[in-house]
Amino acid sequence: MPKKPRTPKQLANDERLRNLAVARKQAKEIVESPEEVKVDKPDTDLASLQRQVDEVMETNALLKALLLRGNDNQPGHSVNVGRGNQLIGEVDKYLVDPENYPDPTKRLSQENRLQSIAFNHNYELEYDFKIRSYETKTGVNMREPEFLVTLLRVVLDDQGERVQIVGKDGISRDKFFIARRMMFHEDPQAALVIARENNIAIDSDNEKTFLDEMRYLRVRDWLFDFFWPRGSESKEGIREEAVGGTIVQVYTKSSVEPSSVDFDKIQTKV
Repeated sequence: MPKKPRTPKQLANDERLRNLAVARKQAKEIVESPEEVKVDKPDTDLASLQRQVDEVMETNALLKALLLRGNDNQPGHSVNVGRGNQLIGEVDKYLVDPENYPDPTKRLSQENRLQSIAFNHNYELEYDFKIRSYETKTGVNMREPEFLVTLLRVVLDDQGERVQIVGKDGISRDKFFIARRMMFHEDPQAALVIARENNIAIDSDNEKTFLDEMRYLRVRDWLFDFFWPRGSESKEGIREEAVGGTIVQVYTKSSVEPSSVDFDKIQTKV
């Protein structure tokens, strides 16, 4: 029997796989034999030389990531290697599929602590997911998730009812004003710090659930801080010392040593 002709979708997938195979082959050659930075003249500008070194190091690191993980499970992710081992296309720093990042606002509005201020009557939360694109100093195009959470204050009349305004389309809508807004990006390092601050064990076996929960706690703490601002920390161990010929009060403030945070506990980059 004659073979059924391949559909346009199958042909496009064949082309993508061929391109990926070529990119992996070129990447493997670069990783195994990194290109050396050659200096033609002894008086080459040091800043220019450093840029060349940074470019080669970043390119090799990105290519290693592509070799180890590939891009079969990354929608919209397309990277090719051009002349001079330059990456062409966009590199996803983290997964950019909005389905991977749950909306925290519905769960937040049900927090027991918020019921004492009639949160659902006086406030509303809006959540927006965006993909932020930027270019690194070596010219590589990167993409990563960006989250925007907005706290809206409901405008009430003297009777405690919501004030309605009529839009240009003739539809009545509730009136709000922006009380607070936060914007942040996917940040596994911050997730580990939040876990430590909340005495939560790092779950390296279920990475997605862990990161989702830490992201939620980050927004929750931001919201709680609006209604119940944290007081200033008490300064213990205050003593007087002579500094520059003047008697002043000094104290020591303890902090978490950054090196003690196990940033390598979970693998998050794609």
